[in-house]
Amino acid sequence: MRIKAIMLALVAVLLLLHGCAKQEPQQKPETIVVPEVSSISFDIIELDQAPHVVRRMVKDMKDQEFATWAVVDGTAYIVLVPGATGDNMKVEIDEIEQRVPEENYSWLNVSIKYMANEEDEAEPVVAKFDLKKTPKAVGFQTDRVDAILAPTPRNPKQAAASQQQEQKSLEEGKEDKIRPTSIRITRPTGGEVVSSPVQITGRVDGINGELRARLKNSSGLVLAEKPVKVTDSEFEVSLSFSVSQKEQGLVEVFQIHPQEDTVLSKTAVSVTIQP
Repeated sequence: MRIKAIMLALVAVLLLLHGCAKQEPQQKPETIVVPEVSSISFDIIELDQAPHVVRRMVKDMKDQEFATWAVVDGTAYIVLVPGATGDNMKVEIDEIEQRVPEENYSWLNVSIKYMANEEDEAEPVVAKFDLKKTPKAVGFQTDRVDAILAPTPRNPKQAAASQQQEQKSLEEGKEDKIRPTSIRITRPTGGEVVSSPVQITGRVDGINGELRARLKNSSGLVLAEKPVKVTDSEFEVSLSFSVSQKEQGLVEVFQIHPQEDTVLSKTAVSVTIQP
């Protein structure tokens, strides 16, 4: 009996070991790799096809040059408005990229292309695309540096008028010598935290034309703009604005050509805007 009990115990141990050997290994959790940079497809739509809130944004800022984005009912819209005070450049969206610098954080980079426009007035551009997850931020990348600094007339009519005026001045020996002005902003300083109204002061090295100041938010939206009065080469202006949260901004002071209404020179400082 004792030998039989020992044999039964050995059989039980062998069966237990055999069962353990047959257990399948636990599956490791699936790892999903999110690409650091990926392109987002989008459609360009007519303004009248956009939601009412998007159309209202364009209407309210039609005389300003701005770029922004909005999400309406889960659909994202990029809105570009050349503005009545721009260089009459045709604007297009070249690419929209989603960038993921770290886990659970993503932002969109919108590449904007400015080109010469043969029409009298550049039209707003509205892009529509779907988002699986709302990004934390949106940035706009443009290649219009030369268009900003060069005094280019707004449209062909102005170009023709400018050429006629230049020819007339040459014939009369009175060539117009409107030159860019040296502008320096002394207040606010770079990186300073500002609230409404923001006080802007500075100096100019002679001025022939109109001087203006404006405040933009991180999306390029113009929050406030007004003419600047210069006294003994110094200027001071106050801009009132309204924001709902703390964000990055840009204070700009620029010179406008007295006849052509184009930007001759400009300077800017980065600030932090708070309500």
